[in-house]
Amino acid sequence: MKNRILALIFALLLILTVFCGCKKVENNPAGAVNVPNSEKPVDAKVQVIADSINIWKFDKTAYEGTQALYDYCVTDLDQNGQFELITVVNVPKVGVVNAYDTVVKYYELNKDFSALLTLERVADSESQPQPDLCTIVENVNAKDTDTCACFKDEETGRYYYVFADKSVDFNEDGTKSEHYSKVAISIFEGKAYEETLATYSILREKGKDALEVYTDGEGNEITLEEFEGIEDTRFEGLKKMKVTFGWQGCSESNFDKELNPASNIFIKKLSDSFYDFKINE
Repeated sequence: MKNRILALIFALLLILTVFCGCKKVENNPAGAVNVPNSEKPVDAKVQVIADSINIWKFDKTAYEGTQALYDYCVTDLDQNGQFELITVVNVPKVGVVNAYDTVVKYYELNKDFSALLTLERVADSESQPQPDLCTIVENVNAKDTDTCACFKDEETGRYYYVFADKSVDFNEDGTKSEHYSKVAISIFEGKAYEETLATYSILREKGKDALEVYTDGEGNEITLEEFEGIEDTRFEGLKKMKVTFGWQGCSESNFDKELNPASNIFIKKLSDSFYDFKINE
């Protein structure tokens, strides 16, 4: 009798198992796990960025032999879950120490996280130099660019990130003028915006003392105090926070190895970059 009861229980369990299995196949014939896009894990999004390497990979042929510096980071600047990738190339100016021409490009995952899109850049003017987002800049009230100030517009949901930048002009008389700027970066409605908030310029002319000038984003002269607090003035009333970035560098001589979508090391660097991106209230 005991064996009969055990056999009956075993048969019932077998029927239930088959039934549940059939039901699962009916609801999900492909056997895939349906995860809402907004809940897709970080690694899945990072993998799309890695697989899109041909879209954003640095063009080393354009800078070969220049000893350019290459950096990238993964972010979510607009906090919509569609990760961005920012790439920065700094090309040394010939004959000038610590002076670079900077090329910044912005990319963002599409809404279903299946592809990486190139974002249109919107700046004050087409000729406006691009800000170096990942290099320490002195004289601009900033110690490093691993961190920066962030302002959130609660009404629009738009975030503004304030970076420091340095540029150099060469004058016909052989002197050079230096410009230290504060630039606000934002990703909004599928575009990347760069807005110069203020600039501190050291203007030089042969045979004369250097002239220090502070101007706002429209070129109007302002004071040192106004320059130092320009971001708080521009974004008055917005929620102010502090942001940390996870910049990753790579060497021109090792592109193919370092930027390999099949490399676990490369995937980890992308993931680490995103996990280092933090908005702290």
